[in-house]
Amino acid sequence: LQHLPCQEKSDRLLVMYPSTLIILSEESDGLFYKGKLPLNMITVTTPCQDVKPNTFKIEGKMINPIVVSCLDRTEFCDWIQHFKAADVPVVSPPPPVYDII
Repeated sequence: LQHLPCQEKSDRLLVMYPSTLIILSEESDGLFYKGKLPLNMITVTTPCQDVKPNTFKIEGKMINPIVVSCLDRTEFCDWIQHFKAADVPVVSPPPPVYDII
């Protein structure tokens, strides 16, 4: 997980409840609460999977964007399916356009 505009990446656990996404950190002495995001206040963007495979961005009016990198394609697809089932808008930008000169 990466909070933009920072470059630092952190391992985090995401737990989705019917109306909230909880962010936890796993440390040697247990799980620690790092924050929560109301599902009705966020949008998920899936960047071009050729450029950033298995990643999505969580955005909202009250938060800095968060980039989530999944372990594999299956985990990525599961998260996108869960967001869609919870009526979270999932946006896929158009693929990049390359000019041939």
